[in-house]
Amino acid sequence: MTNYTYNLDISRESLLSFDRALRGARHRALPAGSLSDLLWEILTELELRCEGDSLCLVEDLSIPNVPNATLIRCLAVLEKDGFIEGKKDRWRMFTEIRPSAVGRALIGNVLAEAAASFERRSAARSVGE
Repeated sequence: MTNYTYNLDISRESLLSFDRALRGARHRALPAGSLSDLLWEILTELELRCEGDSLCLVEDLSIPNVPNATLIRCLAVLEKDGFIEGKKDRWRMFTEIRPSAVGRALIGNVLAEAAASFERRSAARSVGE
């Protein structure tokens, strides 16, 4: 087992519990099979990179171990589902993108649900102690 260090005032168990809550919230908020882990990673990376309503350059979007062709296909899926928007070049390829209002609402809903689930689990654990 790899030993990771981090400077958070939170236990390893709490981090793993929050990860579980986040995954559960995402699966409850989305129709089955609608957003793979990769699509979710791209959407949340865009949310982190794009401040406010600003657009981010597609060429600056870097997802580890994801070839450009795969990224382009993923962006097409996210656009079709209404989660991203942006500017395209003459070949109809995105040059600049950002999460749409729908995409941002989805992220917000998933994070709120995950936080609520995490708090419920933490409260239940502390009652049992």
